[in-house]
Amino acid sequence: MKRRYPAGMFCLFVLFNFFLHFFYLSIPGILLCIAGIWNKVCLLIGAGVLLLDLLLSIIEQMKIAAAATSESDNPEFNELMDAFCTGGLQAFGEVVDAKMQAQNTPASPNAEHENKETTMDIQAFQTQITETVVNLMLSYRAEFDEDEAPFSEDDVRTCETLLVAYVTVLAAMPNPTDTAIMAEVKNVVLALNDLSEKTDYGMIETMEREAICEIIQAAALAAGLSTLPEDDDVTGEWREW
Repeated sequence: MKRRYPAGMFCLFVLFNFFLHFFYLSIPGILLCIAGIWNKVCLLIGAGVLLLDLLLSIIEQMKIAAAATSESDNPEFNELMDAFCTGGLQAFGEVVDAKMQAQNTPASPNAEHENKETTMDIQAFQTQITETVVNLMLSYRAEFDEDEAPFSEDDVRTCETLLVAYVTVLAAMPNPTDTAIMAEVKNVVLALNDLSEKTDYGMIETMEREAICEIIQAAALAAGLSTLPEDDDVTGEWREW
């Protein structure tokens, strides 16, 4: 049965997009409308800007809703989206909490010994993502004027979310196989391809690419990947950045 995106969440996120994501439209639009109390031209321009803001906000959320209601090859993603579409943010949060609790639950001494080689330190990977990818991207972006930056801060946060989700999914695998691990590698690389294309390939440069590839490969090996490709690059088959 196809998921149905919650109407209330859709409207809420449209408002979020309207006021925050496209703030460079909402703030001038509101100010122009206020000025329109005394000048009709300002009112008309302000109303036009706010209408454009609303249309862009709706289109952006429609893209997100389409992605959320589509079936994925990633069972973890499907589970999260099933929870969100049926129970909203509360159900989504409960699933995330349950996964994190299961990850943090101490195993028996024997199980710990058996799974020693596949134990992943999620916090260490999150720190590595922040220090070697996020901070590098934000530092590069700060060199540009706001209206000339090749990518937005939201794009950086999207990249961070993709990498953290990738590591979290790998860590939550009960019996990771090379096939399952490489499926997650493919999913995150393809998602990063889309993000890179969205920013006109201006966000992931040489240093960022090396840092991201290192994280993806290190997480795959930590999850239990036993065989690397011939070129020793798990991302190479699908990577376009």
